[in-house]
Amino acid sequence: MNSAYDDLNKAKDRAFGKDRLKYMDSEISKTQELIDAQEEYLRQIRANLPTDKSIMEEAYNSYIGGPGIEYDESGNISNFDEIQDAMFEEYNRMAQKYTDDSDEWKIFEKKYELLEKYIE
Repeated sequence: MNSAYDDLNKAKDRAFGKDRLKYMDSEISKTQELIDAQEEYLRQIRANLPTDKSIMEEAYNSYIGGPGIEYDESGNISNFDEIQDAMFEEYNRMAQKYTDDSDEWKIFEKKYELLEKYIE
């Protein structure tokens, strides 16, 4: 979508007179399409945010423990550094406890990867 918009902009910049007006109308239309797409993306994010937060908190609390996840007024994690430190500590503890090919280690790694996906 962005490349089509860029191509349209380039064509508009090269055009003159009535042709330029035609491209400007197309640019307005493409801009509205971009706005609509971004609004839909935002709606989806807002719809999935409670689920994503719930999955992340469950994964963190049941697999890592440590300090609870805290959010600021914008919904961002406010104690990210503490959570990341707790994740690294647990990861290192598990790495010392199990060998790389043990079933426990494989289970832990899968759980850790799931949690890491939501923390990033």
